[in-house]
Amino acid sequence: MEVPGDHPKEGAGTGVIDVPPQQVIAALTDFAHYQEWVPFVERSTAEPQSDGSIVSAQSLRLPALVGRRSYKIRAVFASRRGQDGEVFELRFRYVPGSGNIADTRGSWTVTAFAPGRSLATCHLYTDPGNVPHWAMNGATERNLPWIFAGLRQQVHRDRYLHY
Repeated sequence: MEVPGDHPKEGAGTGVIDVPPQQVIAALTDFAHYQEWVPFVERSTAEPQSDGSIVSAQSLRLPALVGRRSYKIRAVFASRRGQDGEVFELRFRYVPGSGNIADTRGSWTVTAFAPGRSLATCHLYTDPGNVPHWAMNGATERNLPWIFAGLRQQVHRDRYLHY
């Protein structure tokens, strides 16, 4: 999706995950374990904040054109009653000045798709800075399916089965 101004595109992906939405959200909000399933993440922390948000410091090892990147994001989780059931939303934004990237932000929306299945939608915008937009656009397009593949495996870990 186009972003106003001279910026890389925002990626969007939707997929079905064969576990209930609560189990998907449990994995998505478990920032301390992102290195287990998110492509290129080497380290990720989770620091709960007094306002209910989570600040996560993340370190990435990216291909040579981009190299290593580190930054912090602030994530906010909310749920609401939708027309067809509960809607879970996780939004995150770059903490300005916290790392060596220009910007990153995104969101996940998870709803029930069928009994025991979820429909998840991810929006992801990443501008690592000093990388041609065409290269970043291609990377985002390639990474979204990898992110969904990793999430589909991650949700089956024992620590998420009690949701």
